This record gives sequence, structure tokens and C-alpha cells, in this order.
Amino acid sequence: MAARNGGQGGNGLPSGVDEQIQAQLAGQAAAEESTGERNIAVANEQERNNNWWKALSGEEGVATTENPLGYSQTANQASDATANLGNAFQNSKGPGWTSILGGVVGGAGSAVAGYYGAKGKN
Repeated sequence: MAARNGGQGGNGLPSGVDEQIQAQLAGQAAAEESTGERNIAVANEQERNNNWWKALSGEEGVATTENPLGYSQTANQASDATANLGNAFQNSKGPGWTSILGGVVGGAGSAVAGYYGAKGKN
């Protein structure tokens, strides 16, 4: 039998044993392939999850940048600064002529009233 199989290119084993070995090798190859495909699928899902979280983080950054409350607060601060500059400018000009004349007239009126008030007590 070995001579007959050898002449036909066989390995000398009966056909059932050879088929069992071939089936076992095919099963091992299929298991390795499915394990590889499963690992690729898991890695793909992990990367998809990482990308989703990165995208969400980017969206949160945009929302923080475009925060309308931040814009309104900046506008309020700018208007306060402008008002304070206006007050500082008015104060830097010093008293106007009307303030000076009002002070002189008021002082003179108080002096006259004081003079006549003191004279009436005598």
C-alpha cells in the first residue's frame, strides 16, 4: 500500500487519517483567522469610541469659546471702563466757571448773612 501511495504522490497514510489531519489544520487556521478578525473589530470599536470622545471634547471647546454669557460680561466691562473714563475726564477738567462763581456768590451770601445776623443780636 505504501508503494502504491508513494507512486501516486501520497504520504503513505490511509485516506481517513490524512483527511482528519487536514480538517484539524483547517480548523486551527479558521480559529486563528476568527481571533484576528475579532481583535480587529474590538480595536476598531475602541478607536471609534476614542474618536467620539475627542469630537465631543472639541464641541465642548467650541461651546466654551462661543459662550454668550462671556460676551455679555465683556461688553459690560467695556461699558464700565468707558463710563469710568468719562468720569475721569470730567474730573480732570477741574471746577467750571459756574462752580467757581457759585462758590464765590455762596460764600459772599454767607458772609453778608453772618454780618447782619450778628448785628441783629446786638
